[in-house]
Amino acid sequence: MDVILAIDAGTTNLKVGVLDEKLCPVATAAKAMDVRVDREGKAEHDAEEFWQMVVEAVDEVRATCVCDVRMIVLSTYQFGLLLLDQDMKPLTGISLLSDTRARRTIGDFLAEFDADELYESTGCPALFQYPLARCYYLKRAHPEVWKKARFFCGSKDWLLWKLTGEFVSEYSVSAATQMMGLRSCAWEERILKQLGLGCEVLPRLVDGAKELFFLNTTAARELKLAEGLPVLPGYYDGGALCAGIDGLRGGVGVINTGTSAMLRAVSQCPALDGSPHKRLQCYALSQGRYLNGGGVNNAGLAVQWWNNRVTTVELEESELLGLARSAEELFVFPYLTGERDMLLGQTGSGLFLGLRTTHGAREMLYATMESVAFALAAIQEALGGNAPHIYRIAGGMTRSAVWCRLVASAINRVVQTIPESEGGLKGCAVLGWNKLGVRLTASVFESENTYEPESDLTKIIGEKYQRQKNLFTPLAELYRAAIRH
Repeated sequence: MDVILAIDAGTTNLKVGVLDEKLCPVATAAKAMDVRVDREGKAEHDAEEFWQMVVEAVDEVRATCVCDVRMIVLSTYQFGLLLLDQDMKPLTGISLLSDTRARRTIGDFLAEFDADELYESTGCPALFQYPLARCYYLKRAHPEVWKKARFFCGSKDWLLWKLTGEFVSEYSVSAATQMMGLRSCAWEERILKQLGLGCEVLPRLVDGAKELFFLNTTAARELKLAEGLPVLPGYYDGGALCAGIDGLRGGVGVINTGTSAMLRAVSQCPALDGSPHKRLQCYALSQGRYLNGGGVNNAGLAVQWWNNRVTTVELEESELLGLARSAEELFVFPYLTGERDMLLGQTGSGLFLGLRTTHGAREMLYATMESVAFALAAIQEALGGNAPHIYRIAGGMTRSAVWCRLVASAINRVVQTIPESEGGLKGCAVLGWNKLGVRLTASVFESENTYEPESDLTKIIGEKYQRQKNLFTPLAELYRAAIRH
């Protein structure tokens, strides 16, 4: 049986699978990713451990499936940053989106870098979460490490180096470094110069769905696969998910709601947000093909926090409208790890506003879920005329019908759920089979449930969303005042 070997590395889990031409996972393996944290805000994966986990997961899959692997395709998280020495040995861990250390130097960063120019040229708002701001922090806070660094890369670039011996990166993952030109798909020399760097320290940029590389001798031996096996860089995890749930065709948008969330739609033109929030982050998949939309740091994370740290509550569908009415004046800003929002994200933290004696755990959890739906609605609103009329939604939160109904009504769009069946791995397989010239049938992309906006719910939460928007500017001032300098 011919299969694609897909490697899907997220910040919390690594998944490896082999998938056939019907996108059915023949065998899979999963590993929990160990995130190394400290009280300073560090959040990193150990680069060598990361590679060993890939080796182990591939070995597990091979042990349960005798197949003919036609190609390896990768999907990894964005926002990773790894510093390497002259021998390509790691000097740091792979720092993640959840690494907050750069928050300490973001003020000085913004004094040196023009925020509007950064956004216009790279499609990335000037937030501390991006690798550019993290580089600035490392240069200032750890000069001894910075001086030894000769190469800089992300999680996928590291895997490609280990697999092929080629120091390359693909557009969609590099688009989130804030160092790649949005329209040119080339490293921005002017931005790098401000860090004292040149393009030679970064990987060569390629189209992840087109350019092939090949498994080298060392990796073939470790993975027990054939030397010279084709390796396709693929897309970042969000792009792979879009491919896996048929979200890369026109007129259809994609929502993913796991620990974090995203709302995106493919387009031939980049879309930027002219408001102070800069909610849209535009990523190039290839030259002339963009994934427009935005990400939300605190989605399932906020709900998990509530259930793990406060109390466990499960909302019933029958109580949704009643909860919406009883929580009309209860606002939640779930910015537990900051947010990708220029107005609030640098200083934001979790906040309940409007609590009354009539509110209990159920209303508070509902308002938390509603606030995530509002964040998606804000991205949809920023897309304006670029926003599609139907969305395909995936991720762990889709197990909740309450959540799916909330989203459909908050964004006032039809939402189709996709069966939970490894969307990232499927997306890798889609890219792999496409590269091999195999035509996939429409049946492999069938949806599961359809949710339409509910008029009563849309009216209640729509009016509340408009009131919430009026709170953002005074709230930004409140957050700034609360920071301990």
